[in-house]
Amino acid sequence: MGKARKTVKKTKSTTSTQNVQSLPFNTDKGQHILKNPGIVNAIVEKDTVMEVGPGTGNLTVKMLEVAKKVIACEIDPRMIAEVKKRVIGGPLQSKLEVLSGDVMRMEWPVFDVCVANLPYQISSPFVQKFLLQRPAPRYAVLMFQKEFADRLVARPGDKDYSRLSVNVQLLARVEMLMKVKRTEFRPPPKVDSAVVRIEPRIPPPPINFEEWEGLLRLCFLRKNKTLNAIFRLSNVTELIEKNYRKVCSFKNKPVPATFNCKAAIEKVLSEAGYAEKRARSMTVEDFLALLLAFNKADIHFIVIGAPNVGKSLLTNNIARAALSAVSSKMDTTTKNVHVNLTESDTQLVVVDSPGAVSTGHVRQTMHHQEERVLTDAERALHKAQHILVVQDATAPGRYIHHRVLHMLHRYAHVPSTLAINKIDLVSRRSDLLPLVPILTNGRVGDAPIPSSGATIGRLGKVVQKPSEGGDVFENRDDKWMASYRDMIQKPTHKCGYAATRHLFRDVNGWSGFDRVFFVSSLTGEGIDDLRNHLKGVATSGEWLMEADQLTDKTPQELCTDAIRAAVLDMVHGDVAYTVRVGISEWVEQGEVLQIVGDIQCAKHRDGVLIIGKGGGRISEIGRRVNAHLHSLFQRQLYVRLVVSHKGKLILK
Repeated sequence: MGKARKTVKKTKSTTSTQNVQSLPFNTDKGQHILKNPGIVNAIVEKDTVMEVGPGTGNLTVKMLEVAKKVIACEIDPRMIAEVKKRVIGGPLQSKLEVLSGDVMRMEWPVFDVCVANLPYQISSPFVQKFLLQRPAPRYAVLMFQKEFADRLVARPGDKDYSRLSVNVQLLARVEMLMKVKRTEFRPPPKVDSAVVRIEPRIPPPPINFEEWEGLLRLCFLRKNKTLNAIFRLSNVTELIEKNYRKVCSFKNKPVPATFNCKAAIEKVLSEAGYAEKRARSMTVEDFLALLLAFNKADIHFIVIGAPNVGKSLLTNNIARAALSAVSSKMDTTTKNVHVNLTESDTQLVVVDSPGAVSTGHVRQTMHHQEERVLTDAERALHKAQHILVVQDATAPGRYIHHRVLHMLHRYAHVPSTLAINKIDLVSRRSDLLPLVPILTNGRVGDAPIPSSGATIGRLGKVVQKPSEGGDVFENRDDKWMASYRDMIQKPTHKCGYAATRHLFRDVNGWSGFDRVFFVSSLTGEGIDDLRNHLKGVATSGEWLMEADQLTDKTPQELCTDAIRAAVLDMVHGDVAYTVRVGISEWVEQGEVLQIVGDIQCAKHRDGVLIIGKGGGRISEIGRRVNAHLHSLFQRQLYVRLVVSHKGKLILK
């Protein structure tokens, strides 16, 4: 691109600029007004544009002359007034919309192109927010400090090549358009600038971006060292081993007794051919291949989201039948499932309920609009004779979830038992003992238990004394008691998620448990004792289900649950949670049950992802579903899966 001309013929807009020469600028806000209109002309294109930091409106007026619409975002009220004054009463006024406020805190409108002369202090978070904007804009033309722009466009081997370079180039095509001398601004900043074009890749790569960031942080610890040297560091090995155990917890599989984290890492690096590579010379494709190689070995770099505590697998173990769907992801259960175990003269009906989540989580993560995901857990308590609270022994915070605490306080008259699950993933069983006084407020079976200090939570806060005597109301002020009385009168789903979290912010446990059990849903350890306890506390009365009726689900519902669980296991979460599963055929052909399951996708490209290269992913999903249903139904059957979008089959 040619150099900006030194002299430009004055126009109406430039004359207007001269009228604000005396306006003082806040350089601490990054305001620098371009003096040379040639620079302005170089970054204007025809489209619906969001402009950040319009200043006195030089660029804004130029864009209004050619763009469909300009949405100007400005935090300084003086600049807002100046921009509006430039177009007031003229033909361009109807094409201008001004948003007042901090662009990093406001919700962005839908736009095609972003143009910004950015304050240098928000460059990095702004780029991140732009790349995560949905629907994705076509491109942005942004002005940065030159050193920052150099890092954005740097290629492997360049001295400026960094984690920022890799992250941005993973999600977008980046191009340096021009360099701008500091003298082109008024007042002049202390550094030169550069104009960069960023074009998001559509669709974005189907990876866990937070885990991707975790991998890059490790690789760029010392970008000139080999990966072999970096991954031998003790703190790196400890982090990876911790995440490995978490992944095993999510997938409900035991950690091999012979597992050696350092050896596993070295094997992956060697087989993938990256042991002697250095981050400074690796491409985006290299990092993607490395992440895939690690993930295939169940080695991850960050674990996102609250783990599922294993309610469904525990339910199946108690009932001795795999009737509740189980997957490695949370939120597999979306409505109450009644599972029956009838032995001798005792019937246990265990209700497996959805987890305690917020409305935002249900709609944004699970993509559900049904209220029952929020209400079913409490609905199950209306007729419950006993409450079984399941706590994950590997959870990072040692406290009972605030939504669960709210329900326990509302149904304090119902007896309850605590099951601490996934103990197979805890290497030292002695670490489990401090959990009991914390999660029970120091009382079990209406009797105090000995307790000592224990470290809990992500911040390592030390709890020296659980609520002594189980009295969470001691030393509470009138405001807290009033809030408590008000919220206990409401169903849990009618209370705000943040409100219950605030109410129980310093309450870790429940003092009403009659017994505490340490169990492993995966290995079966402790399950017999728990089952016998539940049978022992069963009350006399009419049976709720027929003795030979295992569940209240129909066979078709069991099939759709199995398909959904397999999709959750095999497909990236953002896609897996959006699919809907139906049964289009259920036909008896002789002794064989023929089933056709329809996986309905919100987008065509989601269906292509589910099918996988050469149909490999959908074949593996089908294999898992067939194996599970054959074991459950104990008969010959075949499930064929099809993938569709808006009623049309996706074949490849």
